[in-house]
Amino acid sequence: MIRNPGIAELLLHPQDDPGPIWRLLPAILAVAFAVRAAVALSGDLTLHPDEIFQYLEPAHRLAFGNGVVYWEFFYGARSWLIPAFVATILKAFDAVGLGHPQWYVDGVKLAFCAVSLSVPACMYLFARRHFNETAGRAALLMGALWWELAVLAHKPLAELASTAMIAGLLALCVRPSPQRARVVWATALLAVLAAYVRYQYAPVAAALLGLAMLRLDRRGKAHLALASACLLALVGALDGLSWGGGWMESVRNNIRLNLHIGLDMAGTVGAAEQLSLGGTLLLALPVASGGLALCVIPASAKPRRYGLLLALIVLALAPHLLSPHKELRFIFVVVPLWLLVCADWAAAHRLRLTLVGTVAAAFSLLGVLVVALGREGGWAWVPERNPAFIAYRHLASAPGVKGVWHVGRQYGYTPGYYHLHRKVPFYAGEATPAGSAPTHVSHLVVEDPQAEFPGYVTDRVYGEGKGIRVLRRADNAPPVRQWLDYAPVVRGFNPSDDRPSKVFARAPPANFGIRYSDPEAASG
Repeated sequence: MIRNPGIAELLLHPQDDPGPIWRLLPAILAVAFAVRAAVALSGDLTLHPDEIFQYLEPAHRLAFGNGVVYWEFFYGARSWLIPAFVATILKAFDAVGLGHPQWYVDGVKLAFCAVSLSVPACMYLFARRHFNETAGRAALLMGALWWELAVLAHKPLAELASTAMIAGLLALCVRPSPQRARVVWATALLAVLAAYVRYQYAPVAAALLGLAMLRLDRRGKAHLALASACLLALVGALDGLSWGGGWMESVRNNIRLNLHIGLDMAGTVGAAEQLSLGGTLLLALPVASGGLALCVIPASAKPRRYGLLLALIVLALAPHLLSPHKELRFIFVVVPLWLLVCADWAAAHRLRLTLVGTVAAAFSLLGVLVVALGREGGWAWVPERNPAFIAYRHLASAPGVKGVWHVGRQYGYTPGYYHLHRKVPFYAGEATPAGSAPTHVSHLVVEDPQAEFPGYVTDRVYGEGKGIRVLRRADNAPPVRQWLDYAPVVRGFNPSDDRPSKVFARAPPANFGIRYSDPEAASG
């Protein structure tokens, strides 16, 4: 029962007894996992290099000791939470003798697919109490089969992790017996972690936390406030401890950097262009969702029924529209929100659940085949093996690999040590390390079909057209110089970008911080 009339009753209308949980819930979640797993295992789609260099690569370094140190982790501008989760999976695979990319790459994907099931499950739990059981079942089907949720389920991105926590908060907001200690602490934990993992979602998390508080009596309010304060202090302290800094060190550093880059971009991008970018983003939402996201427009005429979901969508969109850096993945949290609106609309119009599931599945099939959420806004083929990833997986187990140079790519665009998984020198970029490739690497990963490297022979060719060649060094070449450690430090995508150095008044070490185990040896 709602203790505080007014705002809570306006936004929430939980059903006292919507009946037993749908008996098909486990079966539909199993189907949802099968769809997500099929997408995850069918290709190597990388929507953005972030998923490697912000999460998978630091996780590999945490678990195995070798990994590229990208600028966020050099300056302490990212949380270790998601990398630590991935590292735990990597160590578990290694403990049973499967610590190799052949096994753990797909294992990590499947683990994230399993975690992602919380989104359709919580959509169902929320909708059945906020609307009715029929709407809950429609929400479950749409959440289980919708293509954006299925295609991105295996991605280790902060937006997706925070969205899962927001979905959990929604379910807790309408849960019966909100005074129970475990419900109070679960609500506080999800709100704190959702805001911590993706601080741009903090307004949404705070709104739901406040809404949950409105359902409590005076004692419950004090309990929730205390739990939230304690968890916030603890998470912030652990974050500071992980970077040897102050409270919420990574969040504060990230905000500092984004404010600097935002002001820099605002100085080069005019106000009219910013409005154009914002308008393009808003137009991209219904296009990416097949037009079904437009259901929020007629829903605005019923604020009593849809006011909460519409308000959360606005809270998610508003901060992003003010930012110069706009990508659809940054506002991923709006997808389950508008799906909930659409599910209730379908239930209100008495559409058969089989029709709802068929429509969701049809859109998902198209979305699984092609996805327009790439970094450059182009279309990408989802069930496709990336030749660079295949080449690295080959090198991870190929004999005689003593050092690798990926010719023509910066570190940020390579599969990294996460896929290479060998403690060997790993170079990337245009220039030959120290001016002489043959003395520094045993294998080359080459994308230019015209490039020639005397002393190297073709080992493998992957991909059609230009493809990627793996070259190995001739047997009579001198030994490869090894490193003292295998954690090169990278300034950023663009080696000449010195904005992070200006913000933090500290520049990365020269020559990527590479130190040779034989510093006295000849470099020629």
